[in-house]
Amino acid sequence: MNNPYQAPQAAIAREEPLEGALFYSVSKRKFWVLQLCTLGLYILGWAYQNWKILKANYKLNVWPVPRAIFIVFFTHDLMKRIKTASDANGRYTQFNYSGAATNAVVVFIVNFIIDRLVNKGVGGLGLTIVSLLMIFVIGLVVWPMQNAINHVSGDNDGLKNDKLSGSNIFWIVIGLILWAVTIFGLTAAGAKYGSG
Repeated sequence: MNNPYQAPQAAIAREEPLEGALFYSVSKRKFWVLQLCTLGLYILGWAYQNWKILKANYKLNVWPVPRAIFIVFFTHDLMKRIKTASDANGRYTQFNYSGAATNAVVVFIVNFIIDRLVNKGVGGLGLTIVSLLMIFVIGLVVWPMQNAINHVSGDNDGLKNDKLSGSNIFWIVIGLILWAVTIFGLTAAGAKYGSG
């Protein structure tokens, strides 16, 4: 008999993954090539790929695109899910998942602030160069999380995703064009500051 006062039953997310990749594994070489060549835009694709695979494997009711765009709000949740899988399969259990997520979020926020200041013309050439160096810093804080993902997925070196795909090459070309425009702009700005 139905109880009219009982709360409706919610769908429970799967605790066990479906067939296929457990998470988004990627090699160190490919990670760094994409991170540096795309001016750091790769991190958005990285977050998207992780949430897309999580959604498929665990039948989660999440939207990967917004979770990638708003990465600062969802990094801890992503790492919590990876930690849960780590505990379940006994791989890479000593890694500080929460600490790594916190480090990444702090760097994402600092990067956002620096970018806003540069866009408003604050800090001149020096802050613009710091902004570009943040691409490397972001990679430094995200790589340990990716390394953990690789280990939890059973692909310690990320060799299942080591080759550059056609879409990777497309984004690298776009990124290299952006790098060229950026370097040209920095050169022009340097000449302006040098002659001023």
